[in-house]
Amino acid sequence: MKIVRLTTFLDFGGIETRLSTIAHVKDDNEWIFCAINKGGSAESKIRNQNKRVYVFNLPYKIPSIITIYRLRVFFKKEKPDVVHTSGAEANFHGVLAARLAHIPVIIAEEVGIPSQNKITKVIFGLVYRFSDYVVGNSDKVIDYLKNKNNVSFKKLVKIYNPLLFPSLDNPTKK
Repeated sequence: MKIVRLTTFLDFGGIETRLSTIAHVKDDNEWIFCAINKGGSAESKIRNQNKRVYVFNLPYKIPSIITIYRLRVFFKKEKPDVVHTSGAEANFHGVLAARLAHIPVIIAEEVGIPSQNKITKVIFGLVYRFSDYVVGNSDKVIDYLKNKNNVSFKKLVKIYNPLLFPSLDNPTKK
């Protein structure tokens, strides 16, 4: 399965740490990590895990027609089975581009409680309708998505932030 993980930046921060942690996964999937705007520390960590990384250097301010268009072109070329977006800008541009590219599974992920006015809440509620699943990393985020963005409970999935553990092959010294 080919999975595209899209975020706004791949420099440093919570989403970037999450993606660099996920990059350690060794499985049969083809993982492609993408940043709409810029790379940095997380980009280097992901590359060190021998994963494909694309940094598009595109505008990330919502809305950007050029960003949606360029992501759509990328998705059409790569033909991923799944596009999984994380963060507001990536969710907005990535979900719309993935839907326009006819990607089979689209997942949007919110990792915190966003500060949204009424119009923004409605807009993101509409964007999330184009996704197959909407992920939150806590009960509070899930409640926000359900109550403020009107995301259908059937689409909501809670996935806690991943953790990296040292190898379990080496027992801890006493």
